[in-house]
Amino acid sequence: MSKIQDGFFRNKVPFVPISQVVAKDKELSLKAKGLYLLIQSYITIPNFKLYKSYLMSVCVEGQCSFDSAWNELKEKGYLKIYKIAKSDAKGKVYYLNFKPEQDEQWQELAE
Repeated sequence: MSKIQDGFFRNKVPFVPISQVVAKDKELSLKAKGLYLLIQSYITIPNFKLYKSYLMSVCVEGQCSFDSAWNELKEKGYLKIYKIAKSDAKGKVYYLNFKPEQDEQWQELAE
């Protein structure tokens, strides 16, 4: 009888799924869709903490262009930002959604 050796799987799928709602949103610019896709590609990596500053560092666009796409995602409801004000942690938490959401729907996630 042969001994089974333990191992791990490598991801052979070289793409990231993106919501069709985002891809087909006629009110969302191509620049914002690209940033959404970039964010989605990083947040699916296990044990990887994604920061806004890191996203900016991997983009060839300048600060103004990046901020424009970032703000568009916020304004359209695809990106929500909550401040952490607990004594043991400070900073911000970002939520990326597959469809536009209203503020009330996100409030329970922030708590």
